[in-house]
Amino acid sequence: MMIWEAFLVILVIYTAWASPFEFGFLRKPGGPLSILDNIVNGFFAIDIVLTFFVTYLDRTTCLLVDDRKQIAWKYATTWLAFDVISTIPSEVALKVMPKPLSYGLFNMLRLLRLRRLEKDRNVNYIWVQCAKLICCHFPLNLPWSTPDWKWFLQVTLFAVHCAGCFFYLLAADYRDPKMTWIGASMEDFHHKSLWVRYVTSIYWSITTLTSVGYGDLHAVNTREMIFDIVYMLFNLGLTSYLIGNLVVLGTSKTRRFGDVVLVWSAWVFLDVGLWRDKTIFTQITFNTENMLARGRMELPLTLCFATLRGDHLLLNHLLKRGLDPNESNNNGRTALHIAASKGHESCVVLLLDFGANPNLKDSVGSVPLWEAILGKHEPVIRLLLGNGAKISLGDVGQYACLAAEQNNLELLKEIDHCGGDVTLPKTNGPTTTALHVAVCEGNVEVVKCLLECGADARKPDEYGWTPQDLAEQQGHEDIIALFKSLTEDRRSIYVAGSQDQPNGSRFLDKFKNKPKMLPAYAARQVDGSMWWLSHPRRHRTNGFHDSLFGIMSTAHKDSDQTARFPVKETASAEKRYASTRVTVSCPEKGDITGKVVLLPETFEELLHIGVKKYGFLPSKILSKSSGARIDDIVLIRDDEHLVFAGDNITSSCVK
Repeated sequence: MMIWEAFLVILVIYTAWASPFEFGFLRKPGGPLSILDNIVNGFFAIDIVLTFFVTYLDRTTCLLVDDRKQIAWKYATTWLAFDVISTIPSEVALKVMPKPLSYGLFNMLRLLRLRRLEKDRNVNYIWVQCAKLICCHFPLNLPWSTPDWKWFLQVTLFAVHCAGCFFYLLAADYRDPKMTWIGASMEDFHHKSLWVRYVTSIYWSITTLTSVGYGDLHAVNTREMIFDIVYMLFNLGLTSYLIGNLVVLGTSKTRRFGDVVLVWSAWVFLDVGLWRDKTIFTQITFNTENMLARGRMELPLTLCFATLRGDHLLLNHLLKRGLDPNESNNNGRTALHIAASKGHESCVVLLLDFGANPNLKDSVGSVPLWEAILGKHEPVIRLLLGNGAKISLGDVGQYACLAAEQNNLELLKEIDHCGGDVTLPKTNGPTTTALHVAVCEGNVEVVKCLLECGADARKPDEYGWTPQDLAEQQGHEDIIALFKSLTEDRRSIYVAGSQDQPNGSRFLDKFKNKPKMLPAYAARQVDGSMWWLSHPRRHRTNGFHDSLFGIMSTAHKDSDQTARFPVKETASAEKRYASTRVTVSCPEKGDITGKVVLLPETFEELLHIGVKKYGFLPSKILSKSSGARIDDIVLIRDDEHLVFAGDNITSSCVK
């Protein structure tokens, strides 16, 4: 198709030259020009047929229309008539047209073919669009000329050619040949050869255009004078346009050079406001270039974006390019959070293979395992558990409270099944447990499930309300009865144990279900804060002694030995707990000497101290003296020096 269009352009150029020539110098068809014209007309007739199969662009919808009926209607209502008229042979037109209309005038209608070049975006326009289209599409191949110089030369030559043809037409049609510009110096110019007449006309046209007439040729009659006036006015406009473009052409290189100098000056000298902060500006530039080199532009090509779409191919491509699998968005959510919540198992496998941490928390305390549990994505849950995911590293108290608030017993059991302690209070906000929430909701099944998991009905929140108090205050009779039945079961166990021992009632009186209070000296000031202010949770009761196994095992001890030492053992245990102090430090945060704190009850609370003191969750706890890793709270001795460390700290670094 492009070859055909290029071939038609050549035919259009021939038409643009031949039509003014035949209009000025020929009176009837004949010779090689007539044969060549008919051949050109044949090619354009073929193009008329092909146009019915060419799509066009609808300017309203900006869509290509390929419906043949619409194409035919569009062409028939626009340019079909003009194309057919310009394709009619000159011999047929000469017989059909009235006699006063000459042969050359009909050929001028073929200049309508120039519109075929209007869709060429490489073509520009000047005074006459057609002339400029022809000249610009096929520039002269002069070795000394630039494209702009060639364009100016071609426009000038085309204007000279058209003016020469019009000049000769005025002289040939005048009633007195001697009273014309060519007859005044060449009386028998009608008998001269066509070449001599064309060259003379071009000579007169170009001397008039350049305003360097030598006096040998000049306008004689009124028609020639009027045409000369119009031609000279056109010459003024054309010359001004050419000179203006030549000036712009000459200064364009200087202007481009100035722009280059400004660009390089801004890069070398920087802006005035950034001159003093050159180091910071250089760092910003380096970081920006580094991000661009890794493809981290404003485009949404991030791990979170690929995971949100579930596109594991794009995710694999981004991970292979070196993106951090643990990168997070503004809410602290990583790609693993999103993949777990959406259930994209393939994305979860990819992220874990590239080293994604399955225990990272977002800004609200959610871990990927909790996201998978909420979405009920069992394959993802099994996959995360198999790769070391622990729901206990998240805010399990918040998860349990949410399940209790939604009366979702299955969700609560799933949390317990995955290793979460549903009896823990929330870490963010009021220290409310799931049992408090379940009592407020009045859900007996959830309350029963929590009690089976070890929840304490007499454990108060930060306002002093216990679940049992809430049940009585809100009038939940079923829950009150459940609490009473639990209390009666425990009392019956106590009575059964006391019947076997004569002094058992005296001993069992020490094991009432009441929380143990720390002695007064335990509330000493540590690091400028009081124990009850710095410790996030109340001290829990000794669960073993209050449990069924603890009561039964204690009841079977020797009665005399039991009667002598219960108070002493309890007091010594409280004293030992209150006096257990450890020193914690974090070399990664610049703290080498350490701080003295009271040892909490659980290992999770010890990790929470690291978060509170140093602002990050340690991945391991090492002993300062031995360098060994500590995984259980019972292994820590009094006055032990503990080191909170991350993954990049080894045992040899803390000794």
